[in-house]
Amino acid sequence: MLKCRKTGMKPKAFTLVELLVVISIISMLLSILIPGLSSAREMARQVSCMSNIQQLNSAWYGYSLANNDRICSADTFLNDGTAIDKKTNHWSADGDYEPFNNVGGTIQAIKDGVLSPYLSYTTGVYKCKSDRSDMVRSYAVSNTMNGYECICRNFAKPYTSIVSIKNPAGKMVFIDADSVSSIDGRTWIGGGFWPVNWDYKTWELRQYNNITARHNRGVNISFADGHSEYRKWKDPRTVSYAQWDFSAAEQNINNQDLIFLLEILQGP
Repeated sequence: MLKCRKTGMKPKAFTLVELLVVISIISMLLSILIPGLSSAREMARQVSCMSNIQQLNSAWYGYSLANNDRICSADTFLNDGTAIDKKTNHWSADGDYEPFNNVGGTIQAIKDGVLSPYLSYTTGVYKCKSDRSDMVRSYAVSNTMNGYECICRNFAKPYTSIVSIKNPAGKMVFIDADSVSSIDGRTWIGGGFWPVNWDYKTWELRQYNNITARHNRGVNISFADGHSEYRKWKDPRTVSYAQWDFSAAEQNINNQDLIFLLEILQGP
């Protein structure tokens, strides 16, 4: 019977150099994979946000169909007749920034808005997953869509009905928005979306209601014909402005994003 011989050979161990090489390769692979995973997660959040905006747009249409083609107000005053514009059909009813306002920036403000019944009072669609703020609402409606009419906006009188909208495929309804204004520790996006100055064709700083670049330097937008699209800002100054760099708001020459917003915010 054959017997196995002991060779006397010891198992070979990794040297320090070999371990360092393996660790460096793993680190290199992680450096390649992690940005890709982060980008994929953001893309998923952007798609979820697009779904939110489409649902809000459908509710916006539903309200109009149920109210003889009338558009709900783009503003966010209380729906109790006390608003400065005297309307009682604001899409979200946060109210004005006043010390005694206990509704603004709350779930109740969303439920008090006229679109809530058309979404079965589901409030999650009002919040973008990429919005890391404490706000319960991440979106705004173009002031052109039955928002507050001001004589200072000479070229942007609001539409009041669906049928009156010219070129609905090119007129914005919902958009990702942001706000830094707060009262009693609460913050919300106030008013109709209006970050431009029509008279001077420039950005108009509005702390209650500003553009964002939360989706990989871009935003989601819905239009009056029912379609939605992703818009990536083309000018780095726009991204700076979206990040609250107020000096960037003064740099308006040949800004393609500003020109684009002026077009989709154009009223009758």
